Amino acid sequence: MQRPRDGGPPADRTGPARRVLPFTSRMHPFFPLGAALVLFAPAALAQTPEAPPRTLLGLKAGSSLTTFRGAAAEGQRYKAGLHFGVLVNTRISRRVSIQPEVLYSQKGSRLTEGAASSQNRFSYVDVPLLARVHFGCFYAEAGPQYSLLLSAKSRQGEAVQNVTDAFRTSDFGYVGGLGLQLRNGLGLGLRYHGGLRSTVRPYLTTGGRTARPDLRNAGLQASVFYLISGRY
Repeated sequence: MQRPRDGGPPADRTGPARRVLPFTSRMHPFFPLGAALVLFAPAALAQTPEAPPRTLLGLKAGSSLTTFRGAAAEGQRYKAGLHFGVLVNTRISRRVSIQPEVLYSQKGSRLTEGAASSQNRFSYVDVPLLARVHFGCFYAEAGPQYSLLLSAKSRQGEAVQNVTDAFRTSDFGYVGGLGLQLRNGLGLGLRYHGGLRSTVRPYLTTGGRTARPDLRNAGLQASVFYLISGRY
């Protein structure tokens, strides 16, 4: 993402529409996880979760595909990244559990114009608060997410520019996903997250107008996690 020469935030891009490659061509990081869900399905359906409420500590890590959504996000493509962190799962009934998490997440996007390309690379601390509904050893989850920006960099060719000041330090969004949780503590999950407001700070243009580009974080996460405190 380019910034004006005066050092201000990134300028809005306008111009002819660019061809964006279909999303399906960039989903390869998630194929192994999908195959694992299919292979584990028979064993998961044969298991019944324990009834007593309990709180378990866990670790998780995985890969991400992130980009920007919004009116100013034309031409933005998905960029691969990583996430990892800790979670606490509290089973409050046979069907329902609550799970807060603290994750380090790499986010960003790619933009290609002819032979030129650029990348936006962001580092966040994500704090989702999720409600899970369990169906045997499968689950569905949803909840809000708060994100704290640690750094933002824009790369064009070999040039890397720190653009942290051009972006909001915090972001608010939502999370939804599906997964598999085995009684031995191992779990797999697929999740979508989206931002509810633009990540770019409003700024003054050269004409004295206030610009408010609409660029919202969005992405998919594939995770492996393990509940350390014994059987689920």
